[in-house]
Amino acid sequence: MTSPLAVLAIAGGLALLVWSVWSNAGDIRRPLSDPTKALGLARWLRTTILGLAAVVIGVGWLWESWAVVGLALVIAGEETLETTSVIRAMERYPGMAPESVLRRRGARR
Repeated sequence: MTSPLAVLAIAGGLALLVWSVWSNAGDIRRPLSDPTKALGLARWLRTTILGLAAVVIGVGWLWESWAVVGLALVIAGEETLETTSVIRAMERYPGMAPESVLRRRGARR
């Protein structure tokens, strides 16, 4: 029998993947010379990994493969910690603070 929570995890993960690509499309398209591109890519990577992990958790739940669910949870947790620390380090770099990134985004509109 199909678990509604597994289907919800898959749907939520796919929605997070679509939102990640849509919301970070501007950051992905920035030129390589823009120092804030790395910050945008790190943010995109974090949300993409979380979306993929949710999909894998849902699929593992449907297949009743608890090793897959556990592995997805471990990888998602480790990658979230890693990308968050990278993002925080980049935000401390002059010119990459959140307020300067927001100013650059606002100037493009």
